[in-house]
Amino acid sequence: MNISKEEFVLWKQDKVTKALVAHLDRAIADWSEYLSLSAGEDSIGDRWKVGAIAAMRQIKEIDFATLEGEEVDD
Repeated sequence: MNISKEEFVLWKQDKVTKALVAHLDRAIADWSEYLSLSAGEDSIGDRWKVGAIAAMRQIKEIDFATLEGEEVDD
């Protein structure tokens, strides 16, 4: 099944999607602040947080062109 541009736009405008994006924004800001204040105290935890921030940013940056043509299971 392919996702149409209209379906993608509806998903981006959905209140659940907007709530998810707002949550990601808060988590990115919180973890970035934490790292700015205490980086180096736990290098393994720091790397995990940096990776999580990168993953959250990737989710936020998904656009239709990224998904276009990709197969999606029902």
